[in-house]
Amino acid sequence: MDSLLSLKMPTILQIVGNAESKIKFETGLKIKLVIVNETQPENLAEVAAKVVDDCCTIWATTKEYVAAKERQRDRVCMRSLVFHLLRTKYKMPLPFIGKLFNCDHTTVIHNIKTAENLLFTSDELMMLFYNPIKHLYESKI
Repeated sequence: MDSLLSLKMPTILQIVGNAESKIKFETGLKIKLVIVNETQPENLAEVAAKVVDDCCTIWATTKEYVAAKERQRDRVCMRSLVFHLLRTKYKMPLPFIGKLFNCDHTTVIHNIKTAENLLFTSDELMMLFYNPIKHLYESKI
C-alpha cells in the first residue's frame, strides 16, 4: 500500500496545489490543505506494547499497576507520561491509547494535558518518572 501511495504522491500533491490555487482565486482566501494518511501501521499494537513494557521495566513496575484506575500521584504521573509518549512521539490515535488502558479517549486527552502541565512546571515527582524515560522520546522502536 505504501508503494502505491508513493507512486501517486506527485499526482496527489498536484491536485492539492490546484485546489489551493482555485480556492484562493475564487474566494481570496489563502488556505493550506494537509494530506493525512489514515491507515495505521499493522504493528501499532506491537509498538505500543513495547513502549509500555519499556517504561514499566525502567520504572520497575507492571502495566497493571500503571493502568489501574487509581489516583495515587505516582500512578497518575506514570500513566500520563505513557499516554503523552504514545501520542506525541508515535502519533497513536486517542481511542487506541484509551483501549490499551481501558479508558475513554477524553481521559487520554486529560492525562496528556496533565503530563504537559507537570513537565512544563518541572514538577518534582513528574520529573522523577520522566528523567529515566526521556531517552524513549528520542529513540526509534
